[in-house]
Amino acid sequence: EPNKMSTGGKIMILKKIQEVFILVNRGVGRNIREAK
Repeated sequence: EPNKMSTGGKIMILKKIQEVFILVNRGVGRNIREAK
């Protein structure tokens, strides 16, 4: 069933994107604190 496979792939991609956003937000937060 290709739909189940693509849904699983989408969930994996979304989790990866979330992890990247968390890392980017942490990095941006550090830069803002250092700039002040």
